Amino acid sequence: MNCFYCFRHAGKYCCSFCKLVGYCNADCQLNDWPRHKLLCGKEKEAVNQYSIKKPTIDEFEQQMTLGDGNFSVIREVTNKSQVTYALKIINLTKVSHNNREADILMEKYALNKLSDDPYVVKMFGTFKMGNFAYILMEYIRGKELWEQCRSFGLCSSKLCQYYFYLLVEAVKEIHKKGIIHRDIKVLD
Repeated sequence: MNCFYCFRHAGKYCCSFCKLVGYCNADCQLNDWPRHKLLCGKEKEAVNQYSIKKPTIDEFEQQMTLGDGNFSVIREVTNKSQVTYALKIINLTKVSHNNREADILMEKYALNKLSDDPYVVKMFGTFKMGNFAYILMEYIRGKELWEQCRSFGLCSSKLCQYYFYLLVEAVKEIHKKGIIHRDIKVLD
């Protein structure tokens, strides 16, 4: 196994939470932690308190918009315990009008099936109120890669290798579970 930070041969050091990644020394492990903790998903605030009861929209205070799509918007939300989540709000009227109900069910199915995968955002629950369906997921701090490049310029060669290694590992893992990601693009 290669070190996840410098890509030399990994030694006895590994992530103490997930045990999935190795490092050649303690410095590489320390330097990689700001990025790896986003992948690891073992931060203290990622507590699944919604595994017993279904949440309602009234339990959350909505913060900023994280992203949007044709039928949905993803908002940063906090609950009464001040735990931050990502909440996907799906407009069921738009979904129904475009005959895309199967897409929503497939997304829920895939997130359920990949719930223990360290490369996939965790889904804590789903619920429906009125004309909206909600998917409650872990909140991952950070930016999309293109935003990072736009803000800070092109990544170093080693950092590019790291990101692509993680991407390939993620795709391999979801393929092992019989799921194909529908939004990975390649250039001609």
